[in-house]
Amino acid sequence: MPPMQTNKTDRGHVTAELVQYYRDRAVYSRPGIIITEHSCIAESGCAAEGQLSIASDAYIEEHRQLTDAIRAGGSKAFVQLNHAGSNGIGEVDLIDLSGGMCFYFRPGHLEAGYFSSMSEKVKAHVSVPVLLTGGVQHIADAEKLLNAGKADLIGVGRALLKDAHWRETA
Repeated sequence: MPPMQTNKTDRGHVTAELVQYYRDRAVYSRPGIIITEHSCIAESGCAAEGQLSIASDAYIEEHRQLTDAIRAGGSKAFVQLNHAGSNGIGEVDLIDLSGGMCFYFRPGHLEAGYFSSMSEKVKAHVSVPVLLTGGVQHIADAEKLLNAGKADLIGVGRALLKDAHWRETA
């Protein structure tokens, strides 16, 4: 499950509502990986008022509650670190290719995996796994994209945002 802002924080702090949101997705849809919404690493680098924060050690215990809820549902917990305005990129273990903060679609493309032409090119030039997100609504679509070599992992975003029980009907 790719990162998507939920607006369920309290001035950057993890809330019971946020923990329940991620627990429900882990339990009912059982994605292998859940990447929590973008978390600022410095108070001065938060992109939005409601953005999740991990800017100091004071946030560790509440993030532990969040990751424990995700793991209890059987998923691996990842975090998307963010610093608004930062252009630095360090070593990475995964590339998450999606539409990001501005739009969640690609003009002229309505097919599942609508960023797949881009992810395929990125995948050909990197040695780390590439996660493709964009328009995937059904498990069969995800399998087709993986079998075609478009990405190493498929992110199901909006469908999981709307329905924690997505896996049962996908």
